[in-house]
Amino acid sequence: MNIETAKQFHDRLSEALVRRLWDQWTVLGAPTSSKEVRGVPWMIDPEALILASLALAEHETRLRDVMIEWLAQHGSLINVARLKRIKSSHFPGVEEELGSIASTLLNHGKLPNWKTLLPRDSISDSSPPASSIRGLATKFDPHASPCLILKFRALLGVSSRAEILAYLLTLPHYQDSISGIAAETGWFSKTIQKAVVEMKSSGHVRTNQGVTSRAVAINPDDWSAFTGGQVMKWLQAPNLFEGHLQLLTSLKRIIRESPKPSVAHFLMAETYSEAANKIFGAVSFLCQEAYDSVDFEEEFENFVASAEEHKDWPVGCVRHNPSRTEFVAREEAAST
Repeated sequence: MNIETAKQFHDRLSEALVRRLWDQWTVLGAPTSSKEVRGVPWMIDPEALILASLALAEHETRLRDVMIEWLAQHGSLINVARLKRIKSSHFPGVEEELGSIASTLLNHGKLPNWKTLLPRDSISDSSPPASSIRGLATKFDPHASPCLILKFRALLGVSSRAEILAYLLTLPHYQDSISGIAAETGWFSKTIQKAVVEMKSSGHVRTNQGVTSRAVAINPDDWSAFTGGQVMKWLQAPNLFEGHLQLLTSLKRIIRESPKPSVAHFLMAETYSEAANKIFGAVSFLCQEAYDSVDFEEEFENFVASAEEHKDWPVGCVRHNPSRTEFVAREEAAST
């Protein structure tokens, strides 16, 4: 991979990712100026969306202002504890930016519970507001399937219960273990366990004894009024965006350091192998080992093009050995 190719991939991937962020903010009612409104085929994770927007704000400065406008109206539906947990595990580099957002909202008399997001050495929030809030955000559509998590929070409160229900409704058998739910939703297992114990009293959540552990289950008919009979996809958005950011970071390094093509290729192949576990794991991809040579740039082109064209994230699997990674289309994967 030469420098020019790295620049092209970096610009195209960052632009495609920003467009995907705009799509989600538009669905949530943020005051975007997107001329082409495209649907979002998965449930939007609001905390991951906030953090990814902060991480990519250097590529699109308007994301910060749009986010502040939306949070000024809907910020009470954001789970600060989950936001902090996901930040620590997936977006450690956005702490300063998140503190700045919190400071702006606090200075406008919004979201007092966001004070815990301010840097420890921060002075009080009595300084003049850094940004104006014009009240341009609209209410999110509670009937839009991508907004289901926010809809549950508005009704049931801002707790892990919203993610538990939303996640279970996307599964074929509407059940999973405590540890499985925790891994997918970004909560501690103890948090999920405590919530499930209380939710069982409602009669709408139950536990089934499996072969090795108990499974938390729900009856989808009980929740059809919330879903409208539509089946949404669950996406591990924190892992997905973290994987993308790893790729962008490596591309930036290649552009900055201008290594030899062979070194650049090795760096990207290594990064892609690491990022693949997050990116493809986020959408339940299959990983297989392979020991044949690969054309990394061709694979990366396939990946970037899927983001540019607003397709679902590449459908297929990743085959890799310790130094090489290969994307395989679903049709080919099924025959291997």
